Amino acid sequence: VCGVQEISVAALQATATYHLPLQHGHRLVTMFWEVVGSMSNADRSQLLRFISGRICPPVFLNLFRAEECLHEDDQLPTSHTCFYQLELPAYSSADIMRKKLLYAIYNCAA
Repeated sequence: VCGVQEISVAALQATATYHLPLQHGHRLVTMFWEVVGSMSNADRSQLLRFISGRICPPVFLNLFRAEECLHEDDQLPTSHTCFYQLELPAYSSADIMRKKLLYAIYNCAA
């Protein structure tokens, strides 16, 4: 069968692990899932590719808080595909996070 399978946000949430200071309910985690939920299936597929090198589940997401720096809204998220790891700066809004994630997943590849 051809095509990209539907990527369930709930299934991704169920496989996610958070690393301190992130935890379920943390502002950054809540914002991340809000942004992922607003993405198209094609965007979610690209997100998985950015994080894991794969375009479809199952993927186990490891979410980390990126190192603190000045002007975090100017930073892009980073990933480590070998570890299914995404490092997120502490963006000030979901809109900024969405723009930075979409830019990274479509324009930043190894």
